[in-house]
Amino acid sequence: MKNSLIKLNTVAILALLVMLGSACAPKPTSFKIIKDGEGVYLPFVQVGGERIKVEFDDNGEFNLDVSKLEMPFIVRYHAAGSVFNAYVSKGSTQVINISKEEAVHTGDNKEYAEYLNNRQLINPELLKTDSESEAIEKVKSAVQQNIKGVKVANLDDEFTIDQEITFTYIGALRHLNWVKTLPNKKELKDTDASLQFINEMLSQKGPMNATFKSFASAALEFLVWRDKDDTYHLLDFMEDVINLTINTVQRDGAKDIMMNYYVERHIKYKGVNGMKPIVELARNNMSDEKEIEKLLAVYAKWEHLVAGKPVYNFTCNTIDGEKMSLSDFKGKYVFIDLWATWCGPCVAEIPYIQEFEKEFHGQDIVFVSISSDEKVDKWKKKVLDDQLKGVQLHDGGDKEFAKFMNVTGIPRFILIGKNGEMLDAKCTKPSNASTRPMLIELLKN
Repeated sequence: MKNSLIKLNTVAILALLVMLGSACAPKPTSFKIIKDGEGVYLPFVQVGGERIKVEFDDNGEFNLDVSKLEMPFIVRYHAAGSVFNAYVSKGSTQVINISKEEAVHTGDNKEYAEYLNNRQLINPELLKTDSESEAIEKVKSAVQQNIKGVKVANLDDEFTIDQEITFTYIGALRHLNWVKTLPNKKELKDTDASLQFINEMLSQKGPMNATFKSFASAALEFLVWRDKDDTYHLLDFMEDVINLTINTVQRDGAKDIMMNYYVERHIKYKGVNGMKPIVELARNNMSDEKEIEKLLAVYAKWEHLVAGKPVYNFTCNTIDGEKMSLSDFKGKYVFIDLWATWCGPCVAEIPYIQEFEKEFHGQDIVFVSISSDEKVDKWKKKVLDDQLKGVQLHDGGDKEFAKFMNVTGIPRFILIGKNGEMLDAKCTKPSNASTRPMLIELLKN
């Protein structure tokens, strides 16, 4: 009998522990969108400044991968001809049913969604004034009204603080856009009220969010570019904007994030040439190890494409089925165009490349177009029908060169030296006004 009681007590204790464990386990977070009926078009949702592609499964459902997102966050989505918002916090479960006529929110945080969808943001029309002081006062007044509104809504502190930051920097953005319309913006001095206001907004302390990042990126660029002319070099801009970020931005973690933003954007669109000292400048003024790791990873991904580095010796197919490699052009500069017949922007550049081919024919440069068309016949037809000059090649399905060049989209233009060394991994497109003078200068050497 005694043993039986002991066994029963043990079972009861174990059951209680299981129940307590279940009660203490964190509630999973989920955000789901369900497509009701045909004709629903939702290509993406937006979280912060990032667009996340929406792919509905066979059941018409899309589950947002919240594990990769820092909570809490606001999801913005389009449905039934309107823009809607939802607030995702830890442990919340939300389902959005969207049709051509409506979006229905069920689950947690409905009161947050209701507030977000009905809040009145600062109207740009508010700043239709020529008075600097009046513009600033109107912004400040509108911000305070919005902050009062979110406090009245009596939502949680974290959400309320985030909204206060959002309203503050929407207001700052509105004023910045007003300043950009001034005919004398280049003559503004640091002592002028508008620039003081912008700098004050940049240097405020406290937490940051996506709206602050939007304002900071626009404001920092404006402050650096506003009095420069066409001779101002992008690398000088990068150094100046990184230094301004270091000396101005004060919000928690924002300095590192903004420096990473500028470095990553420049490398993505303009290439890695000349960026090593800029990366070192940013690295030496960062404190967040994750942001430092991100910065160094971005540079490391592109470092092999710095000017002077050897280029991967690709081999492609000619229209006659022969093989041709980069090494076949040794002794000449090589201007490469990565393209495809289905790519509108690629096709738009063809006339400019053909003009270059004609103008620089017989000089120490060869223009090589490499198609990535899956249907080789389409490429051949385009080349023959349009009588395209220069060296016309097809990658034959081999993507190693594209991988080497970190190609994520086409058209892409690359300039290679006479000995197969990299000159510019992100060369300007042929239609750009600076490309022809650059080639003329190159061929003088």
